[in-house]
This record gives sequence, structure tokens and C-alpha cells, in this order.
Amino acid sequence: MTMEDIRLEGKAGPLGTIMTAVVMDSLDGKEYRLPTEDELHVAAEPEKKIQRVFAEIPYGIPDEPTPKGGGGAARAFSVDGYGFDRWSKLFTARQLLALGIFVKHTREFANAAGACPNNWKEATGAFLAICVDRIATDRARFAIGTLAIKRSLTPSVASGLQ
Repeated sequence: MTMEDIRLEGKAGPLGTIMTAVVMDSLDGKEYRLPTEDELHVAAEPEKKIQRVFAEIPYGIPDEPTPKGGGGAARAFSVDGYGFDRWSKLFTARQLLALGIFVKHTREFANAAGACPNNWKEATGAFLAICVDRIATDRARFAIGTLAIKRSLTPSVASGLQ
């Protein structure tokens, strides 16, 4: 299969996710096993909850279009050619649900902070927004982790979640 085949399949829509293994810690390091039926069922649950969580967030699910490939900065980030034409498609259902929950509770912070000084609320709210941005960037489908450093192939998506 060539890269062009993968791009064509992605644009046609059949690319998706499926749980293929469960990673477990052991005395010898990591071990892998096939998922059970229960684990497959639980992995499918977030799909049902995403709409409900994002209904409580202004602008809802981050469905803005991703940048189109081309010259300049757009060339550095070009997933549109693989069928990822919306920001929400850059995350698995479980990742998107977790982001929605973090965003929801970050936005609720101001109400919960009540009598705290406004500058404290604003600073803490900004810090929490930065944390959500970092989670979104590091946990997208295309994030790469190494032992010493984590770098991501996705840009900041906090603007789509605010």
C-alpha cells in the first residue's frame, strides 16, 4: 500500500479506529493482549456521550476545517489530504470526550471560584486553558512521544475549544 492509497482511503472515509491490543504493565515491561468484548464495548461508549458534553460548551464540537495543504505554513500541517478535514477528526472519540470534559470544567471554574479576586480568577482560568491546550496538542491522534521529549505534529487547538 502506498501513501497515495492511504490518502485516497482517508478522503473516501473508511479510515477509522479499532482497538487492536491492550497494553499492560508487567515485571518485564509492557505486555500486549487482545481486547475482550467488554473492553471493545467500553471503548465505543464515548461516541454516545460526545454530543451531550459539547452541548454545554459554546461553539460545541470543534468542527472547524483544518488547514488545506499548500505552500508556506499550510505545508507544515497538512492532514486534509488524509481525510482529516475537521479538527474533531484529529482525535479519537475517547480523546474528544476527555477534551470536552476538561473544557467544560475549565469554563465552569469562574462560577466555582465565587468570592476570589477577579485577577486571581482570570489568571487561574488562563492557566487552566493552557493546560487544556497542552492536553489537546499532546493527546491528538498524531502526537509522538519519546522517552526524553514529547513533541507533537498538531498545532494548538485551544482556539477551537474556547
